Amino acid sequence: MLPTGGVSIRPDRDNRSQEMKAQRPATYQRVWFITGSSADLGRALTEAVLARGERAVVTARTPERVRDLIERYPAQALVLELDVTRQDQVRQAVSEAIERFGRIDVLVNNAGQLFDSSVFGLVDVTRVVLPAMRRASSGHIVNILSGIPSRRAVEGFSAALADELAPLGIKVITIEPASANGHQPGDSAAVAGDIIAAVDGVK
Repeated sequence: MLPTGGVSIRPDRDNRSQEMKAQRPATYQRVWFITGSSADLGRALTEAVLARGERAVVTARTPERVRDLIERYPAQALVLELDVTRQDQVRQAVSEAIERFGRIDVLVNNAGQLFDSSVFGLVDVTRVVLPAMRRASSGHIVNILSGIPSRRAVEGFSAALADELAPLGIKVITIEPASANGHQPGDSAAVAGDIIAAVDGVK
């Protein structure tokens, strides 16, 4: 919501503001790397990101389930097979993403309910993506809390990572879908909106 009351804008500033808006590209320029994109929250978030004009590296163990996104967003979407528990696939997927788009601005770790994928896989993907974010001195890492056994591990890792990366301009966000802003369980579209808002800095 825009601030109201007590603010006056000079005509020349208003003109400059309009000129700046006119110079902005029609689409957003961020690149999202989203794991577990084939269903539920991952799918909802991927579609929301692409629909607003941003670019997305769409990863899944079964990429055939998200191939339709290439047809709808050929210039914005890159679909890759990725099992986050396989380090060779993690390195290859990140390499292809950077080769295609030049960078990764937002990493969303959303893959899996099992400890291996939701913790070890999350750490491995983050470790491989981080050098690109460090070089850019910016970025967002969004870690999805996906189960009681892994929750404390992910929360602890995220807190330590946030402290380490804050001076570099890289932000770390944790999201628990079941309780995000009081949304009903399974309301993936609403949670996806919260994630985008958090990355935008609105929330």
